[in-house]
Amino acid sequence: MNKIIGICLILVLITACRKPDETGKEIVFPDKAVFTRMAKDTVPFETNRPVWKIVVYADTADCMGCKLYLDRWKMWMEGTDAPDKDKAMFLFFLYPDDREELQFLLEGDEFDYPVCIDMDNRMGELNGFTADTYLLLDAENRVVLTGNPIADERTKRLYLERIEKKP
Repeated sequence: MNKIIGICLILVLITACRKPDETGKEIVFPDKAVFTRMAKDTVPFETNRPVWKIVVYADTADCMGCKLYLDRWKMWMEGTDAPDKDKAMFLFFLYPDDREELQFLLEGDEFDYPVCIDMDNRMGELNGFTADTYLLLDAENRVVLTGNPIADERTKRLYLERIEKKP
């Protein structure tokens, strides 16, 4: 009897601690988000193009280098298994504690892809993000998949399979 109660208690705790499913939730982008290359040059970057969007939101206050894995993102975006640029775009919203440290990291990793350095955490506040968040959005900015495709090959495969389908 005690085992059954213990198992039930564990199941309740596991389901209570799970992150709520965000599938279908509409993501709101900050007005006038500014994208830069290596935290220097401002570049025009339209977030509302009618394609799939791979959104990376990172609160880099703790450990920028160990959380961002910019080298892995760069390898994927430039690799043969990258999503077709006409079908999917990458949107990086980074909320750093230290802008100069982030700039150093971007330069050191030669990460020349546009990123939004969101010093005011507008993206996080608009969408209720409290931790690093990785999303695949459809053309209407609705969440289709969640999970970090860089950290998990299965998630990456799911992202790519979904992108190849019509939105």
